[in-house]
Amino acid sequence: MSQAIPMQTEARERHWERVYNTKTHFEVSWHQPEPTLSRRLIEKTELPTTAALLDIGSGTSTLVDQLLLRGYDNLAVLDTSAHALSLVRKRLG
Repeated sequence: MSQAIPMQTEARERHWERVYNTKTHFEVSWHQPEPTLSRRLIEKTELPTTAALLDIGSGTSTLVDQLLLRGYDNLAVLDTSAHALSLVRKRLG
């Protein structure tokens, strides 16, 4: 049983690496030009802009960009795809 979990994890990682290496963010079904709902929900919490926020499963989402523009400065993104994270890093500069 313990070997099944790492194999599932590896398969999942390969899947997402393949997705982000072969498609642009415009080609995936879940792409949002602007993550309006997520941003509004975060703003409704009235957390200070110094609050730690983690975007789990971020992919190449622009949520972090939108939050940075609004003054949030303690942000982290997490994704199983190293390629997706490198694209975000490159986009943010």
